[in-house]
Amino acid sequence: AYATRFTTYSNRNDNFLASSAITGDELILGIGMTITLNGKTGGANYYLTNIRLGDGAQVVIDASAGPVNVFLTGRLSSGSGADIQVIGNPTDFSLFSNSNTPIDINNLGSFRGFIYAPYAKIELANHLTLYGAVWGREIEMKNSVDFYYDTALQEKFLSNELILVSWRDVRS
Repeated sequence: AYATRFTTYSNRNDNFLASSAITGDELILGIGMTITLNGKTGGANYYLTNIRLGDGAQVVIDASAGPVNVFLTGRLSSGSGADIQVIGNPTDFSLFSNSNTPIDINNLGSFRGFIYAPYAKIELANHLTLYGAVWGREIEMKNSVDFYYDTALQEKFLSNELILVSWRDVRS
């Protein structure tokens, strides 16, 4: 079902809803730059070939008008102090990747949402706090990553391919 959506959104997407133009389906932000990806009633779907966030760059996901989905066919990388801020709940933002290129979410303050990248290695690192769920070929968490699984996502993306291998509740 997701493969069909990649084809559909490559030709008909909501990239025009972003606060700044997304040129050539790539989201490249230099040092300190900011862009907002806006939601809409029924959901907004962005199609991107690559996402590169320079040091201190910020992507704001404004899901106050409706959920936001990003369909990514290439790499996601973030520089030092870059941020992906979601206005809304973790269930309001989903990042789907059909690529085997890495997704590197490093040096962010926090990330709220669902990452679905079954063919890619996902690296989460350097003082990141993640609220939501992550599905990847390989997931590596290092250098002080706090991960809070959002049980509201449990029913949203069902699969018979997932097996719970360990779980620890750290709430006091």
